[in-house]
Parts: sequence; structure tokens; C-alpha cells
Amino acid sequence: MLVLIAGLSVVLVATLIILLACVSGNMNLKMEVDKLKIKNEIQRLNYSSVYREYVRLLMKPDTSKPVAPDIEEAVHYAMVKAHPDNGGNQEDFIKFRSLYERIKNE
Repeated sequence: MLVLIAGLSVVLVATLIILLACVSGNMNLKMEVDKLKIKNEIQRLNYSSVYREYVRLLMKPDTSKPVAPDIEEAVHYAMVKAHPDNGGNQEDFIKFRSLYERIKNE
């Protein structure tokens, strides 16, 4: 009987040690998760501030060029497509070329 009680005591102590190890491990994991959540929030805030700055710079008008590069590229593309060597109309090519030259000179 005494051996049985001693054996159960040893099992109970071992179970308690394992249980405490698991609980402390879970606490460490929870602390790690909390740290990662904080890092994630910081990264999200940094990203949003960088994104806002990027949008602000995109919206800022460029006074060095009076014509947007997209318009200039579109006129250049139309000029190339209207070229007679590409199967286009010579009159259209001349019109697009004069428009393109005016844009480049401004």
C-alpha cells in the first residue's frame, strides 16, 4: 500500500511538473504572439505612412513639364502608328508629328 501511494505521488508530481511546463510554454507563446502583433501593427503604420507620402508625391503637380508624360507618349504612339510605312495615313501622320513637336518644344 505504501509503495502504491509513493508511486501515485511520483506520478502526481511528474504530472504537475509537465503541466507547469506546458502552462509556462503557453505563456511564452502568448508573449511571442503579442510581440508579433505589436511588430505587425508598427509595420502596418509604417506602410500606411509611406503609402500616404507616395500618393502625396504622385498628386503633386510637376511644374517642370507642362504636358503629362502619358499624353506625350500617347501622341508619339499615334504618330508611329499613323506613319505610312506602318500602313497609316500620311495626313494623320503629319498632324500627329506637328502635335508631337509642339509638345516637345513646350
